[in-house]
Amino acid sequence: MFHMRRPITLVFTLIVGGPVAAGQVGQLPRDRANGPPPSQVGTGVIRGRVVDAQTGSALARARVRLNWMGPAAGRQPVTTDDSGAFAFTGLPSGSFMLMAEKATYRAARYPEAGQTLRASGRPLTLADGQVLEHVVMPMYHGSGITGRVVDAHGDPVEFAQVQALRLSQSGRGNPQPRSGTSSNDLGEYRIARLDPGKYLLLVMPQRRDMFVPPGRSDAPEVAEPQPVPTFYPGVVAINQAEPFVIERGAMVTGADITLVEEMMAQVTGTLVDTSGQPVTRGGSVSIRPIVKDMAQYGFGMSGTAVRPDGTFQVALAPGEYELEGATQMRIDGPPTPGQQEVGSVRLTVAADMFGVTIQVGPGAKVSGRIVFDGTSAVPPIPAMTNGPGSVVFMSTDGPSCRSGRAAVAPDWTFTIEEVVGTCTARFNGGIAQWSVRSITHDGQDLMDQPVTFTTGQEMRGVEVVMTDKRTELTFHVTDEHGTPTRDYVGLLFSADKAKWMDNTGRYVRTLVPPPDPTANPSRTAAPGAAARNLAFVSGVVSQSAVPVMSLNPMHRELVAGMPAGDYYAIAVDDLDAEGFRDPEVLEQLSRGATRVTLADNVPAELTLRRTTPPTPR
Repeated sequence: MFHMRRPITLVFTLIVGGPVAAGQVGQLPRDRANGPPPSQVGTGVIRGRVVDAQTGSALARARVRLNWMGPAAGRQPVTTDDSGAFAFTGLPSGSFMLMAEKATYRAARYPEAGQTLRASGRPLTLADGQVLEHVVMPMYHGSGITGRVVDAHGDPVEFAQVQALRLSQSGRGNPQPRSGTSSNDLGEYRIARLDPGKYLLLVMPQRRDMFVPPGRSDAPEVAEPQPVPTFYPGVVAINQAEPFVIERGAMVTGADITLVEEMMAQVTGTLVDTSGQPVTRGGSVSIRPIVKDMAQYGFGMSGTAVRPDGTFQVALAPGEYELEGATQMRIDGPPTPGQQEVGSVRLTVAADMFGVTIQVGPGAKVSGRIVFDGTSAVPPIPAMTNGPGSVVFMSTDGPSCRSGRAAVAPDWTFTIEEVVGTCTARFNGGIAQWSVRSITHDGQDLMDQPVTFTTGQEMRGVEVVMTDKRTELTFHVTDEHGTPTRDYVGLLFSADKAKWMDNTGRYVRTLVPPPDPTANPSRTAAPGAAARNLAFVSGVVSQSAVPVMSLNPMHRELVAGMPAGDYYAIAVDDLDAEGFRDPEVLEQLSRGATRVTLADNVPAELTLRRTTPPTPR
């Protein structure tokens, strides 16, 4: 089975401050030591029903939760009765969302979430003493796709992995993996619980006998064509794949996929140690296919032990692969120093290949120090206030990135053992008032530029710079009549196009501001509004488009904490929830955007006229 490759995390015994991580729903800080805040009591009432969206019939025993968009109200969930009814009483004023859950249904929300950034964060406001009745929460069964996977002869293919990939509204940009499944003995598959949207289907067949047994250089699997990764309806290139448009609660049926078959090539080689001698004991080789335009995802490595003389032979279809050799595979967690020796090569297979060498050895050792640039007091290492800190080495374009132990000394020097692969660095966690500015080596920021670590390498002098300074950009937006408005989506993205593909939110942010605090709180907030002193800020992330909330005092509409540099800024009336992931969308938006330079501790302000984003072609 293939899956999204997870970053390898090295846990330091320290805390690093920064914005809420992209892709998580941010909440106001809570003092865990003092327990949850007491329930607020008011005179507001909410009554409603939960129903089946397609039949209109009542849904009994649905679980309804009240999520407040501010200080927690402390209400327990309620269960609907036989008529689907529920009620919350004694509620204070504020902004909220209702959530309903029931087996076999997709979770429902009131107000319903849309597929744009503003609609996805739309709350409802309740005035003190207001009675809100006749709320109807329709629940839908998840959308889905069904079909069969067959080979070139029309025979069913069992155990094929079928993955649904979500596209942005424009249909371009990086597809995001959603639900997946495996075909049964009839070749049938069913992918359920999909949100409405546009999807591609990718099938990864289970290739058997990939590894050729000793003495079988003429094995049948080499001479016969074998199935390869295939997009619906039966193509190998992602730009030739046909997308599905999935409506809410609807099933697409008959999505049959015929696997493409190609002739296998023989790839033979040897696993050697650092002295160049064959690995004769405990050696193994794993193979991971790299799908073009989707190299950032891992697609399940299969492997086997090497022969007693250190050699291996595999049968591969034309394409790109990563072959990883190891002397001892990890079973649980990162290896201790010296426990495992690893190495990898990346191959483009077009014909038989002979003499491939994979050298294994100890991973690289990284050492350096953490420095603090600012006026705040440098904290001692034991002074943890916000959770554990960590350095994260992330895979960039597909090759694996792994590491072993990390340790930090009282003088803020650190060492990291067993780093292998092509990686970029990240620093997570939190120290009050401090955030990471850069992780540099020889003038190169390892947060922006990938580094390929080789066996036995020592990288000294890495400097992690922490700062209590930050950039700030405040948005002032007017509508088409020149009237100030909060009904917009602000975007701030790097002027360097190479950074638009960053998946961490470091160089691409979106902002959905709060409503006017003087507005009447008894009405439903406008799409994207939230009746609280919060702005919704989202970053470019691999798995989610859920906005992240960032506290903005005095109702300021700002984006803070991005690296100093040149950026594009623009305000649009709304944007597809996946649009900010699409480089082509950002390219179009940049043509009407305003250039701005951000500097640490130099707050900047922009007045922008709200525009309508280009219609996707």
